[in-house]
Amino acid sequence: MKLPLPQTVALIVARANTLTPTLVAHLEALGPPATKLLIGIATGERRDLMSGKPWSQQLQALALIKALHPPEAIRPLFNLIVHRRRDEDRYCDEEIELDDKLMGTLDSYGAAALEPGLDAYAETKTADTRRTVCAVLSNLGVHDARVRAILLHHLEIEPEHAASWLEQYGDVTTLEHIIERFNRYEVPDHYTQDDIYVVEDCASAIVALGGKLTPEQSAKLFYG
Repeated sequence: MKLPLPQTVALIVARANTLTPTLVAHLEALGPPATKLLIGIATGERRDLMSGKPWSQQLQALALIKALHPPEAIRPLFNLIVHRRRDEDRYCDEEIELDDKLMGTLDSYGAAALEPGLDAYAETKTADTRRTVCAVLSNLGVHDARVRAILLHHLEIEPEHAASWLEQYGDVTTLEHIIERFNRYEVPDHYTQDDIYVVEDCASAIVALGGKLTPEQSAKLFYG
């Protein structure tokens, strides 16, 4: 007996803990209506199709989306980043893994995710969601003046995050800004993990973008 389409898609997602070409091809052959259902599972909107742990079903749906690359998934996935309510009780495990899977899926779209990503950044209301969107924008493999401006803005206000984004972004014209920000950064006597991130990530970005650390910069590294 043939299953209805929603149940067929749910079954494919449930089996996607081991992703195979056959599974991906089966889902692709079901066409746009199946893709819409898949996106609903990935975003958590179709919980009626999610058995077991909803979080794990979302991860598996995202893996299928990454394999299929349907363009209509891009904006709903950014919307999930921007608008989803985080479960603080489980943020240290499932929520972090979901963020990582979302970022990896969106990264894989490259240039196609640029405009939706910029729109999502404009809609962010919290520091955490802005950081997640910035991480995606920096990893699309696309150099764009608007992304560059966003990342340099964050370098000024939170270098502990932005230095690594700029290294990933890979635009050598940002090197002078990273050097200048690193030179201004004063490592406190009672430093925190964030201070170590600034020192290590700025140094790493400078070298990755073709620069060379000065003795003064290296001394900060040794201090951290």
